[in-house]
Amino acid sequence: MNLEKSKYLILSILGFLFIFLLIVTILYYTQPRLVPGEPLTCKTIIQNGEPSKKIDIVFFFDNINEEIAQEYINYLLDIVPFKDNKGKFNFYSVNAAPDCSIQSGILVCYSRSLVQAAALCPDDYIVVLSKQTSSIRSSAYINLISVNTENPKSVVIHEFAHIFANLADEYIPSVIPRGSKNCVSSCDKFKSETDGCYQGCSQDSYLRSVDSGVMRTLRTNNYGKFDTEILNENLDKYE
Repeated sequence: MNLEKSKYLILSILGFLFIFLLIVTILYYTQPRLVPGEPLTCKTIIQNGEPSKKIDIVFFFDNINEEIAQEYINYLLDIVPFKDNKGKFNFYSVNAAPDCSIQSGILVCYSRSLVQAAALCPDDYIVVLSKQTSSIRSSAYINLISVNTENPKSVVIHEFAHIFANLADEYIPSVIPRGSKNCVSSCDKFKSETDGCYQGCSQDSYLRSVDSGVMRTLRTNNYGKFDTEILNENLDKYE
């Protein structure tokens, strides 16, 4: 290999490394992260037993205090089927405010640093409470819910059903998650009791089991019989 080719190769490698480091730096500094403050600690809000046998939920507060979190806990535990399974839940909080962002009108609080902070507690699921304008939508991603407290409180049970039982949205249009059971292609595929069979469940061609349940509208706190059965199947895995 002559000198010119060697120089060209070296410059090409350096150029690639520069671009790679630039991309990594941009991603690092644009990644939502926790707002620094006191040393992070895990606080127990409600503990009903051994975390490995319970549904462990960790709360974070973005411009919201712990009293509001208690309101959401009380609300969740007053909804069927959770009200009959209160003893299966543990609730915790971590004293850090996540740096949430708004993406296309949707509240997004997920970040690597937040997930790492949640690990201070037993953490099956994470709930971030953030006060935004009412037009900003809440969201669910992997095991984390980003809740806009200006949305109706029923949004927390809608989003929790996404991450806890893989329930699909029953409004249109939306995407049906792989393995979701509440949107079916024909009425005979509902294998347990329903409130009926209605056209439209995430997609026009799919069917839902309740006319206006939680997964379709936030104006109710009723999941419907079939969706409740799916939730119960997941609740039965805990003691």
